[in-house]
Amino acid sequence: MSRLTADQVRAGRLSVLDKGRRQYLSIPTCLRRELLDYVRWQGLRTGPVFVTRNGKAMSRTQVTSAIQSLCRDAQVEKAKCNPRCLRKLYLATRSEIERNVRILAEQAYEQILDAEQLGTEDSGPRRRGKHGC
Repeated sequence: MSRLTADQVRAGRLSVLDKGRRQYLSIPTCLRRELLDYVRWQGLRTGPVFVTRNGKAMSRTQVTSAIQSLCRDAQVEKAKCNPRCLRKLYLATRSEIERNVRILAEQAYEQILDAEQLGTEDSGPRRRGKHGC
């Protein structure tokens, strides 16, 4: 949570170090709008977005506690209420979306090929009827 800064929210992407590699995650537009509203409401110009009452970045235990409180209010199982499960949910959802987009792209490509084949078949010589019409 301390990695998400007001500057990164404004830029629309988050820099994360994962297994020694730097990755950039784009923040979805709807989430970015809400985060920008939150940043304005909190009066933050720089630094971490999620801070304690004293202005310090939230620790892992504070984040876990906040997640568990939200899950309790949303009536979600306690076993699913931790940052690791949320990350797994995010990764699974992302891979499912990517798979669906890949399938849609393949289907669109096949439809284009079919349309081209139909177009070439129609443009060939036409046979005339008995009377030359």
